[in-house]
Amino acid sequence: MKISEMTPEQKREYNREQKRKSRANQKAAAYVPTADEWTWNWDDSFPEEAAEVRKYEKQVGKKVAEELGRISTFQTYGWSRERFAEEFPLGCGTPEAYAVDQVARTLFGIKKNTSVWVHEVADPDGVIVAGTYFPEALGSNIVQAVHLYGLEKSQTFATLYRVLLQILDKRYGKELTEHAKDIRAELTGEYALASPETKPELHISGHATAHANPGGGT
Repeated sequence: MKISEMTPEQKREYNREQKRKSRANQKAAAYVPTADEWTWNWDDSFPEEAAEVRKYEKQVGKKVAEELGRISTFQTYGWSRERFAEEFPLGCGTPEAYAVDQVARTLFGIKKNTSVWVHEVADPDGVIVAGTYFPEALGSNIVQAVHLYGLEKSQTFATLYRVLLQILDKRYGKELTEHAKDIRAELTGEYALASPETKPELHISGHATAHANPGGGT
């Protein structure tokens, strides 16, 4: 029915309903999910985006493994060596694989730059990229991993890594965190491992489901 054809009472009811819908939309737009809520539901809520970024991560991982000369010798889960290498080109859960994932996934999401890919969250407050990482809490981990495992010997990784460092430095470089400090030191060529002769334990940070503190250090 056209508004012009409505009775006065119907028009009042129509206006009330429109106001109700408007308030509901405003409330939904203003809602900020918790970090756990956003990350736990991201893959199911956005299956196409999740599949897209997983495909990209695998492509990057495979290319990096090839450029580093990594050949997987693992046979597990009843899989052949070839199948394992296809799924986990840099190994399953290794620090190298984790660092490459952090760089590739975060840069991919930042470049997409929509609310699905870069989303504000609470508890802890910040933004999560690609349903997984707090970008401001990645610096120390990825810089350390690069120096421990020679990841910049891969041209593919080096290119992505340097682009991401520039973005993170521009966005968070003025923050007084170890992450910002390590990124700045890496960009200026001043970064050095605390103990060059001993590989320290690589601390996993930046992952939302690990309850990382975006403002903290490693």
